Amino acid sequence: MTRMRFAFSKRKLCCFIPHVVLPQVFARAGIRAGIDFEYSEGFSPRPRISIGPALPVGVIGLGELFDAEIRNWESSMLDKWNYFLPDGISLVDCREADGPSLGKACTAASYLLCVLKQISLQEIMDSLNEQLPAGSIIAIGPDPGGPLIMIDLENPQQNSPGLFVKALVNSDIIGSWSEVRIIRTRLGFLEGSTVRTLM
Repeated sequence: MTRMRFAFSKRKLCCFIPHVVLPQVFARAGIRAGIDFEYSEGFSPRPRISIGPALPVGVIGLGELFDAEIRNWESSMLDKWNYFLPDGISLVDCREADGPSLGKACTAASYLLCVLKQISLQEIMDSLNEQLPAGSIIAIGPDPGGPLIMIDLENPQQNSPGLFVKALVNSDIIGSWSEVRIIRTRLGFLEGSTVRTLM
């Protein structure tokens, strides 16, 4: 048995698949692809798959992670597994996992935020700096490529993108989730002031 770590993207309509359903999605597609999972014990055994920190429904993920315990892994299986996944979810990398679980290893995350209104990036950043939990922000700044804000946060298990929306609603910058687009670009750990991926 090998514990494998997979990086995947979650885009298009698949960003509306709830986090708690993803293990089933990966398990069903994997079984169809011939993946021989290690199973949990008990009355209702399930493939041993653990997903990284939760991503709210509707948020795109480009660097999401999950671990799976597999008996027969070969590198050629990645393409087979991808074939059976729904359009919008794609496995992009894998490696053998060692060390702590994803829950303990994922201590930082990077996001891109776009507010769908004519408002200065500085006003948005000021609002976030004032209202996000103390010590949660690693870095915040404008994306040099366009009208987006890059945000690095510590502790993605507790500090979700919902914090951005709440802060902007409290500042009367937006009225609801429908006025923003959020992408999580990376999950990993903090190295100095930079978020490094676990892959």
